[in-house]
Amino acid sequence: MNNYESLEIAIEAHEYCEKLYSGMGSLVNNINDRNLDDLEVYFKNILSGFNWVMEVIILLRDLHKENIDLAITQKKISEYNEAYNNLDLLLLSDIIEYEMMPEVEMAYNLLSETIMRLQNTKQ
Repeated sequence: MNNYESLEIAIEAHEYCEKLYSGMGSLVNNINDRNLDDLEVYFKNILSGFNWVMEVIILLRDLHKENIDLAITQKKISEYNEAYNNLDLLLLSDIIEYEMMPEVEMAYNLLSETIMRLQNTKQ
């Protein structure tokens, strides 16, 4: 993948992180408020979005040089799935808020740095 393609995907993932983070916050709020409408849609969208952002981070790892522990990330995803399958909404909310949202923040920051680095190499 060339720098232009890397920049495009980094920008797309960076923008998506904001939406994902917001969606995660909304799901946590909905669970706390006992508003369980569209829970399955939220669950699936967050899971697929989180996976995609982590895939982009891994894809661009040569550019940001950050070592991502895939075992820890996979464990968080497994815990998320298990909490949802067991309908343990309090645990699901905690996993999103205290484990997954910080990962999205980290990805957002890494992508910001990667974008700046790629834009500087274009000049």
